[in-house]
Amino acid sequence: MVGQILKHTVDFLVLLKQISTGANLTAVTAPRDYADRHWAESMLLYKVTQHCCWSADLLDLGSGAGVPGIPLAIFLAPARTTLVERSRKRAAFLRLAVRSAHLPTSVVVLNLDLTFSTIALAPNLLGACTIMLARAVASPTRLVPLAERLLAPGGALVLSYPTHAPTTLPALLRSCQPPAPFLAPAIHRTALPLSGAPRTIVELRKIAADIPPPP
Repeated sequence: MVGQILKHTVDFLVLLKQISTGANLTAVTAPRDYADRHWAESMLLYKVTQHCCWSADLLDLGSGAGVPGIPLAIFLAPARTTLVERSRKRAAFLRLAVRSAHLPTSVVVLNLDLTFSTIALAPNLLGACTIMLARAVASPTRLVPLAERLLAPGGALVLSYPTHAPTTLPALLRSCQPPAPFLAPAIHRTALPLSGAPRTIVELRKIAADIPPPP
């Protein structure tokens, strides 16, 4: 099992480095940074929020070069993973990566600019995701309404920021009418293991029947 995870991970990172040289998929160039900012950062997202339900349906919004969606899909197989990317070039790379790294058939690439107005184009995602990932791809103003529609009860929106989380997030939740069905954000301040670069991970859980709503 561990050997298979390592093989698939190396296959993906090698492909990413090869393709990125001419396609500008990622700003990372050094092998150490590939390990730190692609693989380790993805595992960090899982580590600090592992009490959430990671075993069912993951959605990586703005997947780009496949991080963190593909490393997590490898680590958490056979969890169903949907990689959502609006750029055709990057979506084509994601499909190539899924094939070349021999990822599970449960990994799906969706070439779509997923917004509140286009969400009807992906009806199978509505209320079905247990984890929705986004690495600073959009403001909370856009992400929270999307998460409300896409997450199953008890699911979590997991956001990653290179420094500090937006200070507007709690105020945004309080201003929603009707009130957004989320618990207060859990904020985890941490750092990448090799470079020590700071990361702030925000966990926003949708209220479920067995989770009491905030007072």
